[in-house]
Amino acid sequence: MKLSKILSKIDYNLLAGKIDIDVNDIKYDSRKVTSGDVYVALIGYNKNGHDYIQGAIKNGASVIVTSKVITLDEPVTVIKVDDTRIALAYMAKEYFDNPQEKLTIIGVTGTTGKTTTTHMIRDMLEQAGLKCGIIGSIGVKYNDVIIHTDNTTPESYEIYKYFNEMVKNNITHVVMETSSQAFKLNRLAGIVFDIGVLTNLTTDHIGPGEHESQEEYIACKNKLFLNSRALVVNNDSLYLKEALKDVAMPITTYALKNPADITATNIK
Repeated sequence: MKLSKILSKIDYNLLAGKIDIDVNDIKYDSRKVTSGDVYVALIGYNKNGHDYIQGAIKNGASVIVTSKVITLDEPVTVIKVDDTRIALAYMAKEYFDNPQEKLTIIGVTGTTGKTTTTHMIRDMLEQAGLKCGIIGSIGVKYNDVIIHTDNTTPESYEIYKYFNEMVKNNITHVVMETSSQAFKLNRLAGIVFDIGVLTNLTTDHIGPGEHESQEEYIACKNKLFLNSRALVVNNDSLYLKEALKDVAMPITTYALKNPADITATNIK
């Protein structure tokens, strides 16, 4: 694919080289780079992809995407962006031909219950005759395919890759776990969810390598709700008002203790 097309939905500065070139694939792990690839230098909790640019070039990268102004001696194209994680997401969308537009996508977030809820939704959709894939902490599933993943919510490149594979296999719906860390690291950039689901919110996931504060944790959950066309939320959840800050889309509530659109009584 032409590099110019892959870059068509992001703002960038061309520091070196040219964009009217063909590229092979997009990689964010320098060890997996092959000839003609684009290498995107991501900044993580423990490692900085900018430290591995020379390794990527040695392995054959023809394009480097960076969030820093750099000068290289090698004859490669250098693209400067504000945030390489956001850039990776929008580049992957273009590379895989916007597969999310061909799917109905349901995102489930919450401190607990995400895996159970996604599987219940998937099973109900399939019982209704719809072909549904799932992305979450136990991997990616669609049809008879099962793929192991390292994170509850994979990196954006993998998400769009799995979306593309699902579309090719006639999947129409996807239900996925959307972790707060994934929103913090912009792995879900560019996705508009048809439905966002909240199971609950507690005070977990605060500390080193996760979230700096409860406020940041809730703000990351809020990103799902601001990027969904409709919401289904637990009206018994703590911090619900904070999580739904600035939300204007339709909301369906469910609860056992508080008033809600959907509830249950005489439970045995």
